[in-house]
Amino acid sequence: MIKGPPSSSSSSSSSSVAAAAATPTSAFDIPAAPILIPASPWTVLEGGGVCAAKGFLANGMAGGLRASGPKADLALVAVDPSLPPAAAAGVFTKNVMCAAPVTFCRRALEKSTTARAVLINAGQANAATGDLGYADCERSAHELHKAFEAPGDEALLLLSTGVIGRRIKMEPLVQSLPALVKGLGATAEDALHAAVAVTTTDLVSKSAALEVRGVSLSFLRFFSSFCRPPPFSKRAAAAVLGD
Repeated sequence: MIKGPPSSSSSSSSSSVAAAAATPTSAFDIPAAPILIPASPWTVLEGGGVCAAKGFLANGMAGGLRASGPKADLALVAVDPSLPPAAAAGVFTKNVMCAAPVTFCRRALEKSTTARAVLINAGQANAATGDLGYADCERSAHELHKAFEAPGDEALLLLSTGVIGRRIKMEPLVQSLPALVKGLGATAEDALHAAVAVTTTDLVSKSAALEVRGVSLSFLRFFSSFCRPPPFSKRAAAAVLGD
């Protein structure tokens, strides 16, 4: 049974943070952030996450990429295999110094306007890793294609978060991909598992879903101590999916 988001009251928020401060004892032992989206023409979808938009599946699991602890560290958000790839677009930094996954995704979307899935790992940012880091991206996409049994021309996008200057632990990642793909689902629990897997120093997982004029928007976000973000409603989403 999936627990709903914590109450926005101060007492509930305090208890949530206190619970999060403890060392996780299982892959998904971290509370969800309270939903603080202001009233507007949109409708907040209760229990929503990246699976709220029809046709999208998600999964999260512990693949052994983190330096320590049991918390999940691999997330996958994908279009249902029975459907064609989804329309895809990206907004990228203009900085010449960017992580290998940023370069990989930019090049992928220069060639394709659609994508089959987004693979996210936590533990290593794969930033400042040079040509070897980019080669890890290419191998990750190749192995994910194999796990999906998807056509080689379908774009797969990659995101990494964690320690800068560290390459991805490729063997644990590659070994985890078949199970990650096999475990894809469309439930609130599947969405929650993906949201937890992309956290790093975050005290809570962050995801939400809205419906606006019949269109569903799903959000998945990571990062916490790296920057001070503006209010949730204006945050850039790590994944925005619509139907």
